[in-house]
Amino acid sequence: MPACITEPLTLVADMLAAFLLYQCWTEQKLMANIASARKRIRQTAKRTARNTARKSRMRTFIKKVETAIAAGDHDGAREALRIAQPEIQRAATKGVIHHNTVARKISRLSARVKALATA
Repeated sequence: MPACITEPLTLVADMLAAFLLYQCWTEQKLMANIASARKRIRQTAKRTARNTARKSRMRTFIKKVETAIAAGDHDGAREALRIAQPEIQRAATKGVIHHNTVARKISRLSARVKALATA
């Protein structure tokens, strides 16, 4: 990954990171000789860049929830989880991670936020 790409914080930053990553990969000399194989390489590079951005975005939202939990801020953690949940679900819908992984992550985060309320 190029040094200029940092952790994306917004959808625009995600798209920019994916585009920059795609550009870096397409500048490399392609090894394939057949046109369809070259196209598949380009498609794979685009898809990989997009999935990397989606996964990074999901991790960022999870990190915000965990930061709020670590700070002991119940309302902040609950709000961060409410915002993070659709992002995590979207990662599964797009095929970046498995549905069971999403269920496990959301369940564990919810349990930690709930435990914060009782503590």
